[in-house]
Amino acid sequence: MGEHPAATFVHAYHATLTQWFSGTGDRGRVWSRLEEGTPVDMTLVYPSGERLDGSAFLESIRSAWGKSPGFEASITNLELVHEGADHAVVAYVELQRGARQSATVNARSALALLVRHGDSWKWRFIQETAQ
Repeated sequence: MGEHPAATFVHAYHATLTQWFSGTGDRGRVWSRLEEGTPVDMTLVYPSGERLDGSAFLESIRSAWGKSPGFEASITNLELVHEGADHAVVAYVELQRGARQSATVNARSALALLVRHGDSWKWRFIQETAQ
C-alpha cells in the first residue's frame, strides 16, 4: 500500500507553490492547480495568527508569480493523524527556502484537515506554527 492520497496531495500542492513563487512551469496550469486545491471555505491560520479563507489566500499570492526565483517549499515528517471516508487530518513540517515575503529560510509545523472531493483532495483547515 502506498502513501495516503491526502499525503500525496500535500506534497503535490507544495510543489505547485514552489512553481508559483519561483515562476517555473506553465503559469496558467500552475494557477489552476492552486485554485483546484484551495476552496473558498478553506481556512489558513499563519504563524502570526492571521486568518485567511481560500479566496483571500489565493488573492494574497496572485501577483507573486516568479517573484522568488529559487523558492522551494518542501514537506517533511508528514504523519496521517486520522482518516475517514471523506477526510484526513495530517501533521507535517513545511520548510521554505528562498522566500522573498518572509524569512529566507523558515520552517512551520502544520496541522491540517483535508476533505475528499470525488477523486481529489482539498484543504479545509490549516494551522501553522513557526518553529
